[in-house]
Amino acid sequence: MNSSHLNPKPPITVILNSNCFTRSPYHTPIQQHPEIFRVHLQKLRPSRLREFDLELLARHSLDYSGAEIEQAIVEGMQQAFSSGTTGNRSDFNTEHIIRALEETVPLATIAKPQIEALKQWASNAGARPASIYNYQKSYAKSRTTEASTI
Repeated sequence: MNSSHLNPKPPITVILNSNCFTRSPYHTPIQQHPEIFRVHLQKLRPSRLREFDLELLARHSLDYSGAEIEQAIVEGMQQAFSSGTTGNRSDFNTEHIIRALEETVPLATIAKPQIEALKQWASNAGARPASIYNYQKSYAKSRTTEASTI
């Protein structure tokens, strides 16, 4: 006797999150970037956090994911340390991170057609954004669309 009808498999849930991959193809909303920089810089330089211009860094990281921002900070740090001479090394600063951001092409730019196709698929499938920021933005847009059809 086949008992598969007694124990049906639960439906598959797909969660699309802007940070679900190590190298996420989704960029995070720019409004979240100062906080992302703060979190990563707090881990590396808690006593110098106020010295970094988080808003300026956010403006230079438009299409970057959180993972790409973290990597730019590490790259900026490595550039600063390698530019000094032995015994005369300077610590990294906002300008080093900006330079690292400018030398990097975010995945959201490289894979734009694939990302747009995935977003279209998610929209057609009825997927909801995982971050509260994206959910609020999506909800407001759907409410505006509904109101215009009434």
